[in-house]
Amino acid sequence: MDEVIVKCEGANNKRLDELTEFQGTLKEMSKANYNKLKKLILKQGFSFPFFYWHDPETGKNYILDGHGRRLTLLQMKQEGITLPDAFPCCPVQAANETEAKMLILSASSQFNTITEQGLYEFSETAHIPAEFVEEHFSFDALAHVDFAEGYAPENKEKEIGELGTDNACPKCGYKW
Repeated sequence: MDEVIVKCEGANNKRLDELTEFQGTLKEMSKANYNKLKKLILKQGFSFPFFYWHDPETGKNYILDGHGRRLTLLQMKQEGITLPDAFPCCPVQAANETEAKMLILSASSQFNTITEQGLYEFSETAHIPAEFVEEHFSFDALAHVDFAEGYAPENKEKEIGELGTDNACPKCGYKW
């Protein structure tokens, strides 16, 4: 039988029923991404703690980061997969609900972009097979490519500054 192994630590441990969903409909997870996350958790274990805000008014622990992992773990439990009694968690301070929800947006923001070339080079140097990357992860850089076929820099879209001046208007000589 499959079992989820915890491979990280937090400031404390909490049961899944002690963590309350807090993001509403901000994000959604497709069935395909659920399956990827489930495979990843089974292969690599539960490797990152939940981050939560404890609301002193309600006494609830609202999830700031880990909504998808919590939903995936709850579904895995329904499928008969053995889960630990509690999971590593880290409390995060916020003055109120608005500030806590701003922290959700902070945790969800991606300020760096994973590029197809960068992902390919990272995977190559780390000896991570392209098939594993495609099967277990979800990145914008994978959205429109068959990553397992290999990175083809000659097929990537060029930035404006990378465009040459190979074309010229026969009447005025304007080059583009």
